[in-house]
Amino acid sequence: MAFVAPAIPYIIAASAAVGAYSSISAGRAQKKQADAQAKQAEADARTQLIARKRALIETMAAQNVSAAAQGRTISSISTLQNEDVRRASYDANIISLGGQSQASNYRAAGSAAQTGGYISGASTLLGGLSQAYNVKTPAATGAK
Repeated sequence: MAFVAPAIPYIIAASAAVGAYSSISAGRAQKKQADAQAKQAEADARTQLIARKRALIETMAAQNVSAAAQGRTISSISTLQNEDVRRASYDANIISLGGQSQASNYRAAGSAAQTGGYISGASTLLGGLSQAYNVKTPAATGAK
């Protein structure tokens, strides 16, 4: 047992280093996950924009067919279609801003998690090194 006692401060320091590495790695992993979620939020917004544009085109095509079937000219429904385009443009802005906002939130959370991992890692390492420095082994206290 006497040969283990001098190693205790080194074991504590090594344990602190492993804990610090683990905290930093966890923070980095959370940041990568958040970045992936941000990219997905942006992709989802683009998909919603495409769907909204497709719906507008389909609506306008149906209006054109209806107008033609009734013997009206396309220009007779232009006010209605202009309003549809205006609403679609408004919707597109809302979708785009929502996607950007969500992506920004994910990125901020990822950065905070990474920073938290660094802080936690540094705290673990410093705490462990302090504990290792303050350990009184039998060899250090003169006990035999």
